[in-house]
Amino acid sequence: MKTMKSRSLLYSIIAVLLLGLTLVAAGCPSSESTDGTGVASDEPADAHAEAGATDDSEAGGHGGLSEEQVQQIKDDGVKALQVLQDARGDSGKLTDGFMDQALETMEKSFADDRAAGKIRVRDYSEVEFAVSTSIVGLVGTTAEFIDQGHFIDVVTDEMIGQPSNQKHRFIFAMKQQDGVWKIAQILDSSTDRSDEEGDQDGTINDDTLRD
Repeated sequence: MKTMKSRSLLYSIIAVLLLGLTLVAAGCPSSESTDGTGVASDEPADAHAEAGATDDSEAGGHGGLSEEQVQQIKDDGVKALQVLQDARGDSGKLTDGFMDQALETMEKSFADDRAAGKIRVRDYSEVEFAVSTSIVGLVGTTAEFIDQGHFIDVVTDEMIGQPSNQKHRFIFAMKQQDGVWKIAQILDSSTDRSDEEGDQDGTINDDTLRD
């Protein structure tokens, strides 16, 4: 019953979060990938460092969130995406960064991939988080990153397809659990398709987090 009430509350404010985040996303400049090789990065810490940078104008305008809270949400959001990258098909690791509907969505995605005989190796670079609306314990965020991920065969570990190296933007609702802000809902996504060379079998598409 508690879970159903939580879902009802979450869905009831999605429209408000989307409105606020659409305005934030519209103001976010799109950066281009600096690595066209499609080789997976071994240094996720670089993305974390970039995400730590924040515009001073953001603080104080997020539904009563302090500058420190905004920074914590950004940092925890980047950590959640790192959890997703490190999981490599092991859904048991997702609870460190995901909860509620987002966790269910990702668990299903992992299971669907395995059933299809593949594992998605997620590799995100140039990760940037922005924080917008805060309502009833939920915080709307946008995340942008360059996708350098690919699939591997679940048995042979052989690579399937090629990285798209495309830029993705996701809108998340995040919620705090045991002092950590986790991704609770994946609300919307979009993709910069300026580079169509990656559109082939095995490419990560708009649903790079989910499918």
